[in-house]
Amino acid sequence: FMQLGLSASYTYLLNEKNLLTIGAQVSGANRSFTEDQLEWDNQWNGVIFDPQRTSLEDFDRSTLFYLDLGAGINYRWQKSERTNINIGSGFYHFTTPDNDFYEDEDGFQLPLRYSPHINASFRLVNSLDLLVNGLAQVQGEAKEVVSSAYLRFYLNQKPGKTFKVDVGAIGRWSEKWDAFAPAVGFWVNNWHAELSYDINLSDFTDATNRYGGPEITLQYFITTVKPLNSFKTCPIF
Repeated sequence: FMQLGLSASYTYLLNEKNLLTIGAQVSGANRSFTEDQLEWDNQWNGVIFDPQRTSLEDFDRSTLFYLDLGAGINYRWQKSERTNINIGSGFYHFTTPDNDFYEDEDGFQLPLRYSPHINASFRLVNSLDLLVNGLAQVQGEAKEVVSSAYLRFYLNQKPGKTFKVDVGAIGRWSEKWDAFAPAVGFWVNNWHAELSYDINLSDFTDATNRYGGPEITLQYFITTVKPLNSFKTCPIF
């Protein structure tokens, strides 16, 4: 499977505290498989697997290409750098493209998927913020919600020596709560490291077992951009 896309967005400044962003995405996707590398139940002769037996499978095509379109919108209210709210949603598969290797009219089509989100930051006191996030994914009958809440402690706010600690938890819901992950994160200037432990709350324990497992995140944020060269708007004669 390979997919290549192009995205673009535009932010309109309503006023100094309100911003509206819209975006769009167009992409092309290619799916393919090699049939002689697949194994089927009909190739079991009752004793062993026999690759010479016919699979009785008949595909109309082994390569599939489709065009996919998406869009998104986001509203941002910002009182300050540490107090702001974002609300929006992304929308995917506007064209509901065919996504199987049969050419009949009842083939599988990718249904429209939308993903509303909200994230907010509130400055409580000089050295403490509250961060909340929520993301939902809905596609056909499938749905999932991931939410999180953190307290951010500012232990050092001097430029070049900033040090922040996040303490919180992440939860995942699908029909019922099926995962919970306490987390702690550290910010040192532009570096961010976070350790969380995913605890499985669902009935599916074959792959993850009841105790879940640890997850580690390491990020570096590029915040300096090379300035544009200076130029004169009018020629000098």
